[in-house]
Amino acid sequence: MNAARRAVCLLLALLGACVLLAGTAASDRGIGGTGSPAVGPEMSDRGIGGTGVVGVITSFGSIIVNGLEIAYVPSTPLTVDGVPDTGTALRVGQLTAIVASDDRGLHAVSIAVRHEVSGPVTSVSTDSGPSGQMVIVAGQRVVVGNGTDGLRTLRPGDWVAVSGLRQPDGVIAASRIDQRMPGSVLVRGQAMPSAGGWRIGDLGVRPPQGISVTPGESITARGNIVNGILSATTAGPDVLSSNPGAFFGSHVQRMVIETYVSAADGHIRLGHGLLTTAAPGITLQAGAHRAIVELERGAHGGFIATNLRGAGRPAVPHHAPVAPGRHGSLVRPHAAPNSFGAIPHRSHPWMNRHPGARRGGRR
Repeated sequence: MNAARRAVCLLLALLGACVLLAGTAASDRGIGGTGSPAVGPEMSDRGIGGTGVVGVITSFGSIIVNGLEIAYVPSTPLTVDGVPDTGTALRVGQLTAIVASDDRGLHAVSIAVRHEVSGPVTSVSTDSGPSGQMVIVAGQRVVVGNGTDGLRTLRPGDWVAVSGLRQPDGVIAASRIDQRMPGSVLVRGQAMPSAGGWRIGDLGVRPPQGISVTPGESITARGNIVNGILSATTAGPDVLSSNPGAFFGSHVQRMVIETYVSAADGHIRLGHGLLTTAAPGITLQAGAHRAIVELERGAHGGFIATNLRGAGRPAVPHHAPVAPGRHGSLVRPHAAPNSFGAIPHRSHPWMNRHPGARRGGRR
């Protein structure tokens, strides 16, 4: 083989190796892998630092969640219940978990859309209570009120995906309900012992082989309902619900979380999970209340609640323009219906978002 042919063969071999490496890198960029549920955002391991945000989308301009404007672009990784789904449009009322960088404003590094239950409607109450109409979806009680976006008329046999937060009594306060095709069922919640397995809400769950769960542990289970029982094909801890700091990763220095809070032995409990220390001056009313909690990582690595404020839907149109100064700062876009805490609001000196950031969405 002459020198020219040897050079050509060497060049072709190098090109082939580059293609293989590029394919490997691309496959590693997905959150949890294509078709695989994600435990937490892998983006948090890239050393960017920043903010973890959990809350309901209230409007667009880019995304408004918990009073924060978070810019995002078409290439921002997006998952729905842990599975990559680049074709999904974000909608008002969806519950999201967002990792955001703090570089010249908040910019989404990853967005996770999260449903509390996704499955068949089995019953719809004929009467509406003070909070709204009660609907049973895959054994979970769901209250549909005036503030619920998406579907408003539900019938037994419909298949739906429900966004929302669980109240202290276990009822899901729906923020959005979307129609979906029949198929696999997803349920999140506290697993309790039951005959032959577990129970989440009023739904019996037959766990996969070899899976053990501590009573009261928050889990995510997926599978098919057979004779009224969820035969789970996958099940595991719901890390976001039990420990959001672990979900977001060690690089996130701040969290802003919408949840139900309650006092617990001088601490603040978020939902049924994270127990955190409160900064001096924060007070909490008796009982559980829906609130937005601002937390910052302390000197020893744990999170400290630095501020509590009331949670509620904004008194602005869904696609209203964003007022100046709302680019990632902790401002309140509406008058909070409840007052929490004694620490005053502290704005952060973030600048406007990057040019070309995505705006808008769907109702």
